[in-house]
Amino acid sequence: MKVDYKAQELSALVSASEIESILDTISEGLQVVVNLDENELSFSKVEVSSAAANSIYSKYKKKSVGLKVNSGSEEVGYFAFVLDRSVGIRLAGLMMMMPEPTIKEKVDNDDFSSDDEEVLFEIGNILAGSIDDLVHQNHSHFTSRLKMDSLLKGDDLENLESALGVLVHATITFQTKFNHNFAIFINKNLLASIWKSSLKEEPAATDSTSPNLLGDDVPKALIIQDESDKSKKISFYIESRFNIVEVTDIGLAKDILGRERIDLVFVDMESKSPAGIPIDKWIKAVTRTSRLPVIAISSRPTKSMVVSALRSGACDFITVPWDPEKILLKIDEDLAAHQAKMKKTL
Repeated sequence: MKVDYKAQELSALVSASEIESILDTISEGLQVVVNLDENELSFSKVEVSSAAANSIYSKYKKKSVGLKVNSGSEEVGYFAFVLDRSVGIRLAGLMMMMPEPTIKEKVDNDDFSSDDEEVLFEIGNILAGSIDDLVHQNHSHFTSRLKMDSLLKGDDLENLESALGVLVHATITFQTKFNHNFAIFINKNLLASIWKSSLKEEPAATDSTSPNLLGDDVPKALIIQDESDKSKKISFYIESRFNIVEVTDIGLAKDILGRERIDLVFVDMESKSPAGIPIDKWIKAVTRTSRLPVIAISSRPTKSMVVSALRSGACDFITVPWDPEKILLKIDEDLAAHQAKMKKTL
């Protein structure tokens, strides 16, 4: 069974020409294979390294990438999604060929079973795990057996669409390395109305995950952090949203601030200070002279450290371990609040 590839059937979020670039992207090596075997969905193969994924992201930005779903030797589904610098990774569409009778026919005949519900849910979860493993390369195999329980209770199509709408926005939502929500579009005909309404209902959410708070250009962040542990480096979590300049102490930061346009500063409260200047006093000086938003960070925060940073002018304090699901939203809120504050002082 071969998926009928029709660009015009995908979401209007991207043009047909962009969707057609899926094939070119796959030829570059960004391809994930998901296997369905007796209700077990397993992530079995990734033909790309983390570095290659980043390279392809940089190369294609607004192009598309594909994910195939196989059942035995047959290709039964195909996910198509788009890479977009302004919103991170957003799902453009999904063509999923389910065993006959189709899900829609089952719904029309009042024959939608819990097994069908579980399959839909697991497709979303396997996609989430696949992308996570694709980027982080932590595992060679991924299996998901999460159950939907009684989330879908509707007997008719309207109720099912409503229930799946909740599922799409509340359950099958996950983070990628690029730290942007990824909402799954399960079946074009079944969920077209939900997908369209979601575009109208969530403009604020889309805006909150884009860098437009600082203008059309990609904002530049200065990070002052001396940390060898990658999981504790904040740059790892925000690199898809910012051009990053990273230094290890505030002495080096002074030169950067003097010669480059910086939109946001992150400073580790335990950073080196060659000149002996306390970090809190440095924060106060930066916020007063440059009027830049400064976010303090630390892996070993104390109450006095947090109070000192905030009193000195830091707009927020973020602690390790970073929460990848919240950190960008938190940063966006900080930037919006800082901009509002700056407007009041003008």
